[in-house]
Amino acid sequence: MAPHRHRHGYRSSATEWARIVPALMKSRSLASHELSTVESYCVAVARIRECEAVIQKHGLTFVSPTGESKRRARDHHSQRKY
Repeated sequence: MAPHRHRHGYRSSATEWARIVPALMKSRSLASHELSTVESYCVAVARIRECEAVIQKHGLTFVSPTGESKRRARDHHSQRKY
């Protein structure tokens, strides 16, 4: 039986946990010291899904108080060249 780790309030992180942990446990590919890493992965997946939903609903730009169309900070930073 897979351990229960979901504590972050993201339904989709619990869904992701339920999707991957049983398979990892069955294949003996998950050690107890790796549970926090899997938990972080599940929360990251949930946050990405949440962000994508916001982008789908509101777009990558917004109208500033002065009426200008501006890129959201996330989009601006994704364009950086390092």
